[in-house]
Amino acid sequence: MATSRQFTYGGEDAAPSGTTKTGSLWVGTPNSPERYDLNYGGKIWWMGPDEDNTYIIGKDVPTSDWPAKGDIPPYPHYSGSVRFWSSFGDSEGEFVARVNSLPARLGQIPFDDGTQCATWLADNGYWTNWESPTPGQYFATFRLHNAPGSGNYSEPYLDYSPSEDKMVGWNEDMSNTRSNGVWDDISNISQNDLYIVSESSQYLPSSASSGTGMMCFDGSNGYLNTGTHLVKYNMSTNTATSKVSTVHGAASSQKRRPIFEPSTDKVFIPFGQYVDVFDTATLAYSDSINMAVPSGGDNNSAGVGLVNTDDNEVLFADSSGFTIFNPDTLAVIATGAISGGGSLTNGRYNPSTGKYYIGGNGSNGKPKIVVIDASNNTSTTITIAESGGANNNTSTSIALDTVRNFIWCMNDDRKIASLDCSDNSLTHYNTTFAGTNFAVMPYVINDKLFIGTQVDNNSGKVYKLTTVISNG
Repeated sequence: MATSRQFTYGGEDAAPSGTTKTGSLWVGTPNSPERYDLNYGGKIWWMGPDEDNTYIIGKDVPTSDWPAKGDIPPYPHYSGSVRFWSSFGDSEGEFVARVNSLPARLGQIPFDDGTQCATWLADNGYWTNWESPTPGQYFATFRLHNAPGSGNYSEPYLDYSPSEDKMVGWNEDMSNTRSNGVWDDISNISQNDLYIVSESSQYLPSSASSGTGMMCFDGSNGYLNTGTHLVKYNMSTNTATSKVSTVHGAASSQKRRPIFEPSTDKVFIPFGQYVDVFDTATLAYSDSINMAVPSGGDNNSAGVGLVNTDDNEVLFADSSGFTIFNPDTLAVIATGAISGGGSLTNGRYNPSTGKYYIGGNGSNGKPKIVVIDASNNTSTTITIAESGGANNNTSTSIALDTVRNFIWCMNDDRKIASLDCSDNSLTHYNTTFAGTNFAVMPYVINDKLFIGTQVDNNSGKVYKLTTVISNG
């Protein structure tokens, strides 16, 4: 059944009971019992367009001379008091495009998002069925089954292929099988979407003897470490192209997240204080490097502390120290200590500051970000604590926002926070996120923050950053 409602020009008069007023428009309620056909409130009412799968914009016509379907004979009789516009789809982008094309908006600076559009419409007497997200509320959700067709959802750890616009969600538990689900067309996600990865066609094929694993991307290809194999996937077709055993070099059990280093076309996989090196063309193993950070390796944190600059440097870090090495020669460039204890999650390199940023938690149980300055071999540990935040044993992973020069993270109240990379200042936001942990490898894509969670049946959340910031 179509969703529609009635409209009329109300002028300066107050709207009657059971209706609302927007500008000079009186707006009815869908499925309302009022008899609009009997000139409710002393007005001639007009049925609005079908609102299913589209966004509608309405504006009063005070002269009541707009051509109206179902008008009073003889035809044509121009007595319509409302004009309507509709979007070509129900995505935010289509809504924005429709508002920017309104006659009153032509020649003006176009809006970038739906909230901006909705604000302008309200300020100028337009009605719309678009609803701006509540400040701090997540924009959309997604879920990943542990395996195709299973009834259990996993906490989705995330990785993103920008060339294919695909997000891969995976479960860190190496004992799980085939929980590497592929979410396509990330850039076109719409407000209030719920995307569920559940069908076999949405999963990367099982190509290792056991287990799931952690991924990295080189563009069109993805590389998955299962703990026993390194698997290469063509991400344009979601097919496995080759695999090799990881049983050489460093101990093979529970190897951590791989990274792709573009200047050498190699994949690096850490284990403890060691890093194994593989060629991307053949997946051939070539070397194993002992990083020998100050206190030796940390099996749990070192593996996700690999970060590359895309400029012939790779950082290896554990909870006690870091090593920066040349991925071509494997020579050590710099070493240094990390204070605060605890463990690490994931890292990002920010080319605008020339620094590495690594998320984790400290020995005090509070989330932290370690900032490493390779120019002087020093590190700074920043505790992500909010006044009143009481959740210890909380770790944060991080996402780089190049538009604002921010690192997005989670504070000890399990709310979203940002680190301004220009001065290391923190801002905390009143968001609805309440998970026990940020997923490893959250991402900022098209000004939206994608996060895997351990709440709401392990539903991943998507936040629109302009909305998050408006509730800071």
